[in-house]
Amino acid sequence: MGADTFTSGFEGPWTTNPTQWDNEFFQHLVEHSWEKHMGPGGHWQWRIQNATGPLQGLMRLTSDMGLMADTKYREIVEAWASDSAPFDEAFASAWNKLTTNGGQWSPSRKCYMEEVVV
Repeated sequence: MGADTFTSGFEGPWTTNPTQWDNEFFQHLVEHSWEKHMGPGGHWQWRIQNATGPLQGLMRLTSDMGLMADTKYREIVEAWASDSAPFDEAFASAWNKLTTNGGQWSPSRKCYMEEVVV
């Protein structure tokens, strides 16, 4: 790290295997009780209460916890926690839309196609 390097101040992984695609983020969000604490980077973040082993280092942001506070989002989180197929499909569709047509996020289209079948 260079002398001018810094992070956002939020420290820790969201899953026990961050390089593997799965629905573990949603499973742990549903299955555990989370507590707010001051993270090592000096910002408020969330951890699993009384976690040990590989779960001890997992973190969430307040925006992640907000998914559980809203009834409609909680239903989605619970569905994706119990079955990764709907999550996979929703992500694939959103990623395709974002990277091909730009959508609201990017007015310059990257791979514009008249019709894309997903």
